[in-house]
Amino acid sequence: MHLSAETGIVTGASRGIGLATVTALTAEGARVAGISRTVTPEVHETGAVAVTTDLGVPHEATAAVRSAVGSICSPTRPPTSPSPTSSPTAARRRRCSAPGEHRGR
Repeated sequence: MHLSAETGIVTGASRGIGLATVTALTAEGARVAGISRTVTPEVHETGAVAVTTDLGVPHEATAAVRSAVGSICSPTRPPTSPSPTSSPTAARRRRCSAPGEHRGR
């Protein structure tokens, strides 16, 4: 599976299944933001954008998601782990959906 044209936000990213999900997604080339209360060295090792916040606090959750989207959807940010089969065409297609926009296939 190659996810070089995909982006994702993973919560609980500092350990357990959240960290495993971040690791798997970045290994396949996806741009990923990992949100958690603490940031572990393992999160940084994946190449994901680490965002620290307490999602139980509504205004912090909103700010964390905005920060994550801004970080992984920046047109100047390179993929976290480029796929060896990535093409320039795939790189040009890479973008993030606008809020409320569905990216159906």
